[in-house]
Amino acid sequence: MSVAWADVWAEHRGNVGYNSETPMTPYHNPWSEEMGIGDVEFCAAAATIIPHHHGVEWWPEAQFGNVGYAYCPYLEQGAKDHGVWQYDLASQGQPADLHPGDLVLYSWGNNGVADHVETVVTTYADLSFDTVGYDTGTPNGCHYPIRRDRTYLLGVVHMSEWAYGPAAPAKPPGDPTLPLSADDLTKITTIAQEQAQQAIAAAAAPGGSIANSVGAGVDNVNIHVAIALNTMAAMMGYQPPYPDQPARALVKKP
Repeated sequence: MSVAWADVWAEHRGNVGYNSETPMTPYHNPWSEEMGIGDVEFCAAAATIIPHHHGVEWWPEAQFGNVGYAYCPYLEQGAKDHGVWQYDLASQGQPADLHPGDLVLYSWGNNGVADHVETVVTTYADLSFDTVGYDTGTPNGCHYPIRRDRTYLLGVVHMSEWAYGPAAPAKPPGDPTLPLSADDLTKITTIAQEQAQQAIAAAAAPGGSIANSVGAGVDNVNIHVAIALNTMAAMMGYQPPYPDQPARALVKKP
């Protein structure tokens, strides 16, 4: 199976800001409804049915067949049965490998029972990571980015290996060109521009890193766009660094 993570991420991104709270229930949502179980807790339903919308076929014995899961322990067991589960043992010096698209399961009680799941979007050298999550936050709904550390992380379902396939062949690091298809380049640059503009706005706010210097602002614009491009290229399976010169041309300098 090889599904495009970028397509799955695009649907997640479109859901950010969704508010599930109503006077009758905090769980009003289309994902558990689509599974036919009404408005119930939906972190696993959204995390598994959205990849299914784009071609992920869950295992025949999954809770809802090839559609996915609505209960975190069942998702964990299915991943174990199919060899795509890894416990996170960061406290023992053995952190789980995380990649964009992977599903991370948490045990909020630190008792070994999975009770929440989110989707990895970005990883960092300090072992923290950003996720898009459902049935979480205030108001309850879909939120991104959610910065997480490993404190309550139980383990990971390696969607990046099983569903999204191996990374596309890439040229050695530092090579000024990348094997980008025209379609992938359009997806990468569109999302990168949006992410960069958000980062630039935050940096330009009072107290931000470029609030007091136009010259520094030019450099930060380029840096933020380059970071966003590298992140999106990696999500699409291409190996950074993305060429610096095209990055500089994506947004106007302040």
